[in-house]
Amino acid sequence: MGCVLYELATGKRAFNNDWVVVEHRYERKNKEVILDGRLCSDSDLITKYIVAMLQIESSMRPSASVLSKEFARLNSNEGINIVPQSAVLDESEWALITPSMSPDVISDETENLPSVLPSNVGVQLYEAAEHGDIETVKALLHAQANVNTPGGKFGNALQAASNFGHEEVVRLLLQKGADVNGGGGFFGNALQAASDSGYEQVVQLLLQNGANVNARGGFYGTALQAASDSGHETIVQLLLENAADVNATGGQYGNALQAASDSGHETVVRMLLEKGADVNAKGGWYGSALQAASDSGHEAVVRLLLQKGADVNAHGGPSGHALLAALANGHEDVVQLLVASGAKVKGDI
Repeated sequence: MGCVLYELATGKRAFNNDWVVVEHRYERKNKEVILDGRLCSDSDLITKYIVAMLQIESSMRPSASVLSKEFARLNSNEGINIVPQSAVLDESEWALITPSMSPDVISDETENLPSVLPSNVGVQLYEAAEHGDIETVKALLHAQANVNTPGGKFGNALQAASNFGHEEVVRLLLQKGADVNGGGGFFGNALQAASDSGYEQVVQLLLQNGANVNARGGFYGTALQAASDSGHETIVQLLLENAADVNATGGQYGNALQAASDSGHETVVRMLLEKGADVNAKGGWYGSALQAASDSGHEAVVRLLLQKGADVNAHGGPSGHALLAALANGHEDVVQLLVASGAKVKGDI
């Protein structure tokens, strides 16, 4: 609904593709809204509503009934012609369209559901899981929806619920036979999805139900790399305690140490090194953890890596080595530190 209103108000799509959506999620910033001035006279109010409707966490977005009342008020009290008055429904009318799925409804009314489910029931289950709509998830599962239907940005319903921290939904899906190690989607599996977002209780629940702590795949390669990139110290510790391979390779950054170094999470870097992370492991986007930290200008991490034996002149990655990465991005303090640690300058500039 927020995307539709955004496009009506600005004449542009809110997100051109899924990657833009992912970037918006990681930036954790409100969507910039620039109205064209023709929608209504009170642009501040409309902007407020659009920003609210585009919140990353679904629990922070206003419900349809709240929005219908707000737009009805705008129409009647302020003369802002946004939604036809006939299209505005009160709460009782909304209930007729989307009835509350209480346990009684699930046990009684769903008994008469058709034996042949609609072709998009898997999509409905995925969307309900993604938004944490536990009652709809219950109803669909009671109607024999396939709990492991593949598809969607997150691969399956369990991964979607895990990424957004809907613990109750995750628990229900697992009870109903969801494959805890089911693959596919942006994160590859539910454990990586929950680890990236920092939902400790969901991570624990998945591990208790047999999640493979070293499962490979997805954007980050492993759950440990996802948690390390996001700086979730508690989850990194939890994964390591459950035998996560600290030197597992794969994913965007090649390994967890490079992921943490690129993001500047010094405590996580220290945790990984204490657990035996190879400070000179090669691979990933930056070639090495030292180049990742140097490219991003994280002086404290660079210093820590050098103290732990990082090869200051190791080659690889887009910049060739750490010194050129720091120079290219104007990180003067890191350049000085690298040179003082023996980085070779001659012939490099």
